[in-house]
Amino acid sequence: MAMAMLRASSVKEAEQLLGETDASSLELELSLREASLGDDGVRSLAEEVLSAGASGRAALVTVLDLSHNGLGPLGAEALLRVLAGACPRLAELELSFNCLGDRGAELLCGDLGLAGGLRVTKLGLAFNLLGPEGAGHLAAALGQEEGCSLQDLDLQDNALGSAGVVKLAEALQMQAAQESGSGSAGVASRCLRRLCLTNADVGLEGAGALAAALVSGAPLQELSLQDNSLGSGGAKHLANALRENCSLRSLNLWHNGIGDDGAEMIAASLQGNTSLKVLKLGFNGISDEGAEHFAVILESGCALEELNLEFSEISESVAERLALALAPPGD
Repeated sequence: MAMAMLRASSVKEAEQLLGETDASSLELELSLREASLGDDGVRSLAEEVLSAGASGRAALVTVLDLSHNGLGPLGAEALLRVLAGACPRLAELELSFNCLGDRGAELLCGDLGLAGGLRVTKLGLAFNLLGPEGAGHLAAALGQEEGCSLQDLDLQDNALGSAGVVKLAEALQMQAAQESGSGSAGVASRCLRRLCLTNADVGLEGAGALAAALVSGAPLQELSLQDNSLGSGGAKHLANALRENCSLRSLNLWHNGIGDDGAEMIAASLQGNTSLKVLKLGFNGISDEGAEHFAVILESGCALEELNLEFSEISESVAERLALALAPPGD
């Protein structure tokens, strides 16, 4: 099915573009990114365009981007009151770089949102002034017994803290238990697959909780913990999860002060791991000492296909050894 991209800079333009769109077998991506809508503008979009149906085209919208709009809880509530009914096929909702705060997260996760008729699989909430309370609301939505549609959640640059991350990790453990108990592909499809916690004040306790969730069977495939100052202690927690051959296929630990000790622990954990394909460890103070541990593991044959060690103090000889070990067979 063809996807049409509609880029509008105002509510009026969005209405016009929707009205002019050919409705035959199309999926629509509607973007009002950086349109300076504010709460009043988003309310107008919801009530005058989406709710009115814009000649029936609103029902075709599968992707809605309202990032960078100064959107707060009032505008979010107005949007959520009409969104599920007006855009029943909506799969991706991008709300990053707004001012939702914990109240906005509560609304998104409540009866007007994820606990009601909103069935998005991808939700962007980066840079939204969320804290531990907001993380708790999201955790409650993820862990609800009837399942949650979310598979991709971006929480970058929100001060969730260890307390908030622990709540999210507990929700992931609940999802793992639900999937294990059901054995149903339908339940598996309602589990989170990608979680971005870049610069979210994760802390050692949060890292430990996430590792425990992964060991318990949480089917998370991509995890970003970049810029969280986890150090070698955080690396140890995650190495324990990797050693248990958890489901992760991509792990981003860029800029965490892991050092050579942390690199050694993570490298050792890859022995026997068949899932992890991408590992990002740039800007971690890793020298030849730490990099050589990866060279040994890669040369012995592990599943890793991409290793990022940018901004590391690695000699040319060790870099060449790593490149050779990572090269596909026959190259």
